[in-house]
Amino acid sequence: MRIEFERSGGVAGLRLSLSIDTDTLPEAEAEEIEKLVEASGFFEMPERTGTPSGADAFVYRVKVESAERAHTVTTSDIDAPSELSPLLERLERLARRARRE
Repeated sequence: MRIEFERSGGVAGLRLSLSIDTDTLPEAEAEEIEKLVEASGFFEMPERTGTPSGADAFVYRVKVESAERAHTVTTSDIDAPSELSPLLERLERLARRARRE
């Protein structure tokens, strides 16, 4: 599974991004991320959820490609579906870790 994650906006307007292929991750980490994608109902979500409001809102863009399908969701921290939050949090931690390395 290939995932592209981007978080932009916020008070400082900082951008955080990550591109990963779960085949390159340790098995347990790859399984965790794939389960978060499935548990969120990612592929059934609309391409846009809500509209960002407020100058300090973060905007998230997540694209997931598997062997069978591909889908992109754009949302904000204000309007993100609760089912998507665990995946966004996990991808944000991975992006921060990758930036430090």
